[in-house]
Amino acid sequence: MVSVLALIAASEVTGPCRGLFQLAAETDRLDVRLTLGMFLLRSHVSVPSIEEARRRGFPVEVLAQGRRYDPRLVAQAWRLVRAHRVELVQSHGYKPALLAWSLKQMTGLPWVAFAHGYTSQGLRVAAYNHLDRWLMRRADRVVAVSESMASELTQAGVREDRIRVIRNAIDPSDYRPDADGAQVRHAAGAGPEDLLIGVIGRLSPEKGQEVFIRALRRVVQVVPQAKAVLVGEGEQAGVLRAALQAQGLERRVSLTGYHRDISPIYAALDLVVVPSLSEGLPNVLLESMLHGKAVVATAVGGTREVMSGWIPEWTVPAGDPDALARAMIEALLEARRRATLGQRGARRVRAHFSSFHRAEHIKRVYHELAC
Repeated sequence: MVSVLALIAASEVTGPCRGLFQLAAETDRLDVRLTLGMFLLRSHVSVPSIEEARRRGFPVEVLAQGRRYDPRLVAQAWRLVRAHRVELVQSHGYKPALLAWSLKQMTGLPWVAFAHGYTSQGLRVAAYNHLDRWLMRRADRVVAVSESMASELTQAGVREDRIRVIRNAIDPSDYRPDADGAQVRHAAGAGPEDLLIGVIGRLSPEKGQEVFIRALRRVVQVVPQAKAVLVGEGEQAGVLRAALQAQGLERRVSLTGYHRDISPIYAALDLVVVPSLSEGLPNVLLESMLHGKAVVATAVGGTREVMSGWIPEWTVPAGDPDALARAMIEALLEARRRATLGQRGARRVRAHFSSFHRAEHIKRVYHELAC
């Protein structure tokens, strides 16, 4: 049995967090002992991600930090390594990577870094991204969520022979196929004849919600029954509200905030749009497919790899509101085509993006290093 310490810093149950929870659920079968090292500011009693991990019965160790950069984290992590007889360290994000690198220097333990993709929230985050890529060059293995991400890491100086492409997965048991979307549609002001579009994800510049708003202005001129919901939280909320007002769309688009139970959102939607400017491999794409929803998406990162074989016109260049609007209009006007693609997507995601197979691939990486 391989003993792994997986380090992650996430307050909410983010995409990387869900992926780690999927892996934790498979560890007994894999003959892996996985301990979750989760970061928490000392001023907080707990956060949703830690509560969810505990609710699911996963072994959680809290790494308490007094400030953003707390050197005492190293000593705490070192105690966990000894207490759990850790044989391998795993990181998700720049702060866990920095801690994992420190442990590697102290103990010689092998280190696997996971690369999920990067956000673009200003100079400070750009510096964190640069640090993360610098650290990954020092990891024994780097798991990239797509071929596109692997190429980006190689260009950043990560040795190609250390990179393993293991795509994100979806666990159908995390979702409710029988969910009712009526309440979501009512809250969005969408009647039976309206067509409701969903953009789901963190409200952050790289997610492309501003491009979507510009595209939607063109869409409603052709499809007047189109309405939309922006689902998620983030620093762009105020910017997006201002953009909606500037485009005269504030009555057509609702900002719903974060939803822990996402199935009712999907049940309410007629179309999902993923307008990202950059991605690793968006979980929202896999979730949409699992729920049988047709998707219009930008051709970035792993999205291109997942969307291959779909209608080419519905995979568009990033940052192009005209192309996005054309694809949205075509999708909204063709209900039968949407239904067919939704069914095809549900079959594809269940066959090729299962958490079972993802866990098997990760186990192989562990055994490359720890056995």
